[in-house]
Amino acid sequence: MDIQSIVNQKDVHIIDVRELSEFNDGHIEVALHMPLSSFRDFIDQIREMKGPKVFYCRSGNRSGQAVKFLSEIGITGVYNGGSLMLMSSFMIPDYSN
Repeated sequence: MDIQSIVNQKDVHIIDVRELSEFNDGHIEVALHMPLSSFRDFIDQIREMKGPKVFYCRSGNRSGQAVKFLSEIGITGVYNGGSLMLMSSFMIPDYSN
């Protein structure tokens, strides 16, 4: 399944892993803020989330690290949405169906 399809699911969680100053400069409206620098504090919360979890950051690097870490500890349904700019484009509804 591609990221566009995943973000259009009603039970999706969009998670921004950038630092607070970056988040405050602009973010996806529905995004939860869970900075990678304190990511371990959010593990239980992420583990309890139902549905897919899509992570993004400035370039896709930190979100990739978050997805890799979560996968390694057995959390499933995690996806790297890439950069804020890319994720913003995914948030536009897909009318191709």
